[in-house]
Amino acid sequence: MRRKILILVYPQAQPIDIAGPLQAFATADDEVGGGAYEVRVTALDRGSVTLAGGLTISASALPQRSPDTLLVVGGPGVHAARANASLVRAVRRLATDARRVCSVCTGAFLLASSGLLDGAPAVNSQWSSRACGCGRTRSGCGTAGCGRLPGSRPASIWRWR
Repeated sequence: MRRKILILVYPQAQPIDIAGPLQAFATADDEVGGGAYEVRVTALDRGSVTLAGGLTISASALPQRSPDTLLVVGGPGVHAARANASLVRAVRRLATDARRVCSVCTGAFLLASSGLLDGAPAVNSQWSSRACGCGRTRSGCGTAGCGRLPGSRPASIWRWR
């Protein structure tokens, strides 16, 4: 069974947050002889997306059906992304039936804005907790239930169903 992996991008996303996971799944697929994973880079709307640092990529539109894995990337554009009500609704919709929902670094803020971390144990990097705006020190950010993230390690969020 071929697993569909969606890597969700937005303007000013971090290129390495896209390239790293994409290559990890591509390599895993190669190691098993192909056919295990179908990786797609997607955005709210189909077309060009300019990433942090100026790299422009082509993304397909978000599908209607939930993927096996929804991966939300981080980057300096995450705060604008999480203010986009259409994107927040799309993340919530796609996560509903996804087997795995995860983020890279500050992509966790988009998951939190989508309500996906409410009441759930979640961790993120201390640098990211500084960026959440809760006013606490680097080592003590708020809980996911208040819409902010804990300030402990590691720098990713994974939830399985």
